Amino acid sequence: MAIHEQENILWKEWAGTYPAQERENFVMDGLCHNGPLCNEGWNARPGNEEELWEKAQRKVLFLIKDPNCNLREDYRHGLGGTSRISSSRLFSTGCKGLAR
Repeated sequence: MAIHEQENILWKEWAGTYPAQERENFVMDGLCHNGPLCNEGWNARPGNEEELWEKAQRKVLFLIKDPNCNLREDYRHGLGGTSRISSSRLFSTGCKGLAR
């Protein structure tokens, strides 16, 4: 089963333990998309991120704080490699440094 499919299942199971009103305040997160950019460079579509993750010798997991007023969004497509979001550049630069 693909990583994103597993994330979706885990999300549904976890979110299902909260009342619907509380679930409205959560965001989806997981392995970031690294496909073609969309939405004027703010987001990325799914690409080959799962293949790259599986082949990586060193894997890094970032745990970041609560989202800022972006409730009910899926963050997997918003923090990918070359998007315009500055935090993704920070994470990307850090990962490149770890890869050396």
